[in-house]
Amino acid sequence: MAVIYCSGFVGSSRNLRKPQSVRLFHAIDEISLATSIAPFKRDLFSEVEVPTFFWGDLDYSGMAILHHLRGTFRSAMAWQCGYASMLSHLLAGMGHTPEEARKEGQRPIELTGCRYADEAFLPAIRAHGRFRPGGFPCRGCI
Repeated sequence: MAVIYCSGFVGSSRNLRKPQSVRLFHAIDEISLATSIAPFKRDLFSEVEVPTFFWGDLDYSGMAILHHLRGTFRSAMAWQCGYASMLSHLLAGMGHTPEEARKEGQRPIELTGCRYADEAFLPAIRAHGRFRPGGFPCRGCI
């Protein structure tokens, strides 16, 4: 398993699969390095489809990033473990309005291509008119 951190729309860039555009850092011993990093790099920097999960903000921009990421990693899906509590907070009326988070300029997205996001997140965002940031709970969610 690899965790890839990218800020914003950088994560949806096709450059993620180009070795000249990516810096890889690892925390494994030298013996494991040769046996695990080489196959990972081979698959990452090729067209091989690898299981890919996305976790970001539960807002229109986050869903747009997921949509664009699927252009680079065709099978990318919303990470259900990460999003489950965010969705339950949103459905309970917690989270923040776009104005409270200075996100009123976000454009609604119709579909991400990920069934979970399209059937659960987008309808919830539309129905409740609220967003939920990724990571730690926002003040309005605690």
